[in-house]
Amino acid sequence: MNSIICEEKRESWAQIWEAGVHLADDFAAANCKGETTNAGTTAGTSNSAGRWQIPETWYMKVNIDATFNATTNYGAVGLIGRNDKGELWGAQYTRITHVGSPLLAECLAMREGIEFAWKHKWRRIILEVDSKLPIQVLNEKFRVPEEVTTIAEDIPFLSRHMDVKFQYVSLVFNNAAHTVAHWDHGGSMEFLWLHQPPLWLLPAFFMIYHLS
Repeated sequence: MNSIICEEKRESWAQIWEAGVHLADDFAAANCKGETTNAGTTAGTSNSAGRWQIPETWYMKVNIDATFNATTNYGAVGLIGRNDKGELWGAQYTRITHVGSPLLAECLAMREGIEFAWKHKWRRIILEVDSKLPIQVLNEKFRVPEEVTTIAEDIPFLSRHMDVKFQYVSLVFNNAAHTVAHWDHGGSMEFLWLHQPPLWLLPAFFMIYHLS
């Protein structure tokens, strides 16, 4: 797997925050009018449900989103990990292949979030996704579709030694993960940014603090 790890150290958090504040205002005004997620749910600033909140003490929050291309059966996972102060720990882009549906892409994203947390020694996590369907599948609210049976079994197994909470969040508040999932990856299968977001992610990353 072609994996790239990037630590951007040139800008301080104060500089990043100042730049993000200016960019977020314009971004929020232009993009928060209501959108449709890949799984078909609608979100907008008028929707009070699914707002982003700083995680509980000692918990890490992992926001995830997935893309799906029905022509190529390829997709991507965008992931944002924040600590209990709301600070960025890491952002990750992962390309996924042999994806047959938006639901499978979302479930693969949830599994990716669990694996990411375990790899980085997080044992208490809140996993947020902007589609309610994969959460309902994991909670066995209805019969699990055959296409995601294996993934639905993998996730409880992978998280058996962890404290994991699954939550729905509106797309407006999941836009950082959404942006990473749609990043122009340039052919990389996986790309990880540690501790500081890249400049192109700043508007989406800081927008939640303006809207929450």
